[in-house]
Amino acid sequence: MLNTRVKEFLEEKGFGDRLTEHAETIDTVEHAAQQIGCTESEIAKTLSFIVQG
Repeated sequence: MLNTRVKEFLEEKGFGDRLTEHAETIDTVEHAAQQIGCTESEIAKTLSFIVQG
């Protein structure tokens, strides 16, 4: 499930079309890459946000 506040923020910034949801658990970079059809090096394992700044 997508976090509502994160989803709204990304949509406001024009990145809403990049969000995906998956029914099955994706617990590793390997599984994520297989699920969306890319290489492991193309996966962002961690996202950081600057808040109020």
